[in-house]
Formats: sequence, structure tokens, C-alpha cells
Amino acid sequence: GRRGRGALHRALGGLAVIQLTREDYARARDLVDRAIALDPDYVQGYQLRAAILCGLEEWELALADAARAIELDPNDPAPHFSRGMALRRLGRFGPAVVAFDRALRLGYQQPGLEELIADTLLQAGWPERATVVYARRLACHPYNRRLQEKVRRAIEAKESLFERITQLGIAGDEAYAAKDYAQAEALYTEILALRPGLLNALLQRSRARNHGGNPRGGIADCEAVMRVDPNNPVAYVNRGACFAALRQLVDARADFLRALELDPSCDQPRRNLQLVERELGRDR
Repeated sequence: GRRGRGALHRALGGLAVIQLTREDYARARDLVDRAIALDPDYVQGYQLRAAILCGLEEWELALADAARAIELDPNDPAPHFSRGMALRRLGRFGPAVVAFDRALRLGYQQPGLEELIADTLLQAGWPERATVVYARRLACHPYNRRLQEKVRRAIEAKESLFERITQLGIAGDEAYAAKDYAQAEALYTEILALRPGLLNALLQRSRARNHGGNPRGGIADCEAVMRVDPNNPVAYVNRGACFAALRQLVDARADFLRALELDPSCDQPRRNLQLVERELGRDR
């Protein structure tokens, strides 16, 4: 009966756990496959099979099972950890950090999980965040040479990254000043590949895009800034200029007024506002 099938699938799951601890992944998978066949909503079965598939290095299948386990029980930390492991091995480091962090917050007990998060942050291109996590671990284990070396490497990576971003920013500004807007956009885009969402790079790229004949792209960059910093006056100045290029003069006027409201000392939106109002007067 139904109760008997329930007891059977749990028994199969228990046997699969034993085989998993022995690292007999093929046998463990066979057992858990049978358990899930008996109960397609067996959440522990999907969580267990995700871990088994990680052991078998079948990362895409592990992701699918982790997703199903999370769908059935979003507060079980184990599938979040398996998801992080699979994403990391697939080179998707940013989402892997999110998955590991979720597992940690839900109370997943895994030795070295914080260090694993820091390792993945470094791979994701966030050395400054990795440095913070490593340093926190080092404070608990001040004589751990492995952690000391990881802190040193993370600091070096952070300094190298900031130096590269600075060089690209200077080159982008020089290209913009020389009216090589395509090159300027490419350089600012390279910065954003290194540091997604960097507000100054988005604002600089919005200007390059607008002057390079892509005002809609410039608007997208400005609005990305506004989602993070809704009171950024430069974002309104730049978006207003993009609207003006598209002859959306009413929208441009509204943005320049908003920029002046946020920063009354700024001359650029005041000058732009005068030009737009002159154009609107002619249209009347």
C-alpha cells in the first residue's frame, strides 16, 4: 500500500546514504533512483541524488536535482550547497557564491564552507570580498599558513584589479575626449566586465553611447545606476541628454529639472534645460 511504498522509499534513501559515505556513487545512485521512482516528490531523494551526481561529476544533472529539491523545500540547506558545488565546477562562480551563502545562512554544517565561499569569490573576480572572508577566518586561526597565503594572494589580486580598472578608466576618458566614442564605450565595457554594476563606469559609458549614436543604450546604463542610486544627479543629466538626442524633449526637460533639484549647484543640467526649453518653444 501507500504507507508501505513510503517506508520502502525511505529505506532505499537510507541505504543510498550508506553507499554515498563509502563513495560508491554508482550504487548510491541506483538506490536513490528507485526511491524517487516510488515517490516523485521525495525531497530528500533529490537532495541526496544531487550530492551523488556531484560525486560523479555530472554537474548539469546535479543542478537539476538541486533545483527540484529546493522547489520542494527551499529551507533545506543541503541542495543549496550541492547547487553551489555544481555551479562552481561549471565556472559559474557568481551564482555559486550565492548558493553557498544561502546554504551557510540556512545552517549547513560543512567544515571550511566559509573558506570555500572566499575561494569562489576570488574566482568570481571579487578579491576585496574574498579578502574580508579570509581575514575573518584568519582571525580565528592566526597561525594557519594556508589562510595567511590566501589572504596575501587575495590582497595582491585586489590591488591588481583596482590598478587595471584605473588604467582602463583613464584610457576610456582619453578616448572620449578624443571623440573616439566606440573605443571609449569598449573600454568602459571592459571595466564593467571586471566589476559589473560599477556606477561610474555605467555613467561614463552612457555618455559614450549617447555621443556614439546609441542613446537608447545610454538610457539603459543610466537606469541601471538609478536602480541602485535613485538620487544620482549625473544619471539624470546623462539620461536627459539621451532623451534630447531622441527628440523626447519633455522627458529630457523632466530629467534636467530633477538633476537640478538634486544638485542645484550643477551648471550642466541648467544649460541643457535652457537648450531644451528653447527647442520646446520652437515646437509650439
